[in-house]
Amino acid sequence: MAPPVRAQSDLDAGRRLFRACRSCHEIGRGAGHRMGPHLNGLIGRKAGALPDFPYSLPMTAAGLRGLVWTEKTLDAYIADPQRFIRGTIMPHVGFRKPADRRNLVAYIREASQRETKEQAKLPVKTSD
Repeated sequence: MAPPVRAQSDLDAGRRLFRACRSCHEIGRGAGHRMGPHLNGLIGRKAGALPDFPYSLPMTAAGLRGLVWTEKTLDAYIADPQRFIRGTIMPHVGFRKPADRRNLVAYIREASQRETKEQAKLPVKTSD
């Protein structure tokens, strides 16, 4: 049985690889949508599920069919987005090297969870 992705990964290398994603995606404090949705809280989220982002029909359909982003599904998607979800509008050709995908998935997982935990610490706004 293989160790978890993060045990074999390099977060700094993943951060560097994420530069290829930044033109369309944001992650971390203050992240918002760009051409693609923000990636905060991605791991464990159903595909096409952010209510305030206009996903493509194929991405929305994938979520309705039960696709949930895990380390394994994200690895397969970033290897070849067009093959994993036919008709997706994500223009990236994919990351072919398994080590690059491991590092990128680990970075997205860590950055995504870190931001989600930080948001949970924020005080809840109440109306007066």
